[in-house]
Amino acid sequence: MQAIRDGAGAERSRSVRIEIAGEEPETALDPSRSITVESFALRKLLLIQGVDAIWTFPGGVGTMDELFEVLVLQDTHRLDPIPIVLVEPERSTYWQAWLRFVEDALVVPGHDFGARAPALNGEDLRA
Repeated sequence: MQAIRDGAGAERSRSVRIEIAGEEPETALDPSRSITVESFALRKLLLIQGVDAIWTFPGGVGTMDELFEVLVLQDTHRLDPIPIVLVEPERSTYWQAWLRFVEDALVVPGHDFGARAPALNGEDLRA
């Protein structure tokens, strides 16, 4: 979170930290631009409030959880479509592998979903 804050600038960034019993925060964040919550679900909801785009960097299970939460909300039309930027460092294949998985296992080519057409499709991911 600190790197994102530094990149966006103190006046344009915000952070939502989860309080985990027995763990000390690794970074000091500006209390006027950050809040601490007790659950992952609340953190995910707060992270998407009022954003114009989401920049996602390679990470672990939490990164995938938050990214898929946004995709599910867009796919079910609970969240207006916003750009999701997958940032991949040079010589990394993190997002390439993830995109292959999503296209191969989750996107149903040619499937007619009718009036409830999903917002997610293979072309959206590659745009």
